[in-house]
Amino acid sequence: MLECVVCGKKYEETVMSAILIEDTDCCTSEPEEEDLSGDYLCHICKKHSITDPSDTGFGFCRFDPEKQYALHVCDMENFCCREHYPETILDEEECSGWNDLIENINKES
Repeated sequence: MLECVVCGKKYEETVMSAILIEDTDCCTSEPEEEDLSGDYLCHICKKHSITDPSDTGFGFCRFDPEKQYALHVCDMENFCCREHYPETILDEEECSGWNDLIENINKES
């Protein structure tokens, strides 16, 4: 049984998410052993972390489909790990394209 660092309850490892050490850049690939903190987040606290990382102090990268490894909120930006955050920033041309699309959709309504 593993203990959740947020709520303190104990659960089987199958319902726990490993927490990566601080300053870990990415969470979507299998981490190295030294990247694991040894702490875990239970399935209930995991749900809170996905919707509001500030509630638990941990979150999950939006580009991690498995949501298997939790990150410290200080290692996240806009619900992303540091490696994936640049992918969320639109350049001027992309932003203009989205604005045009929204404008056209609004005209049709």
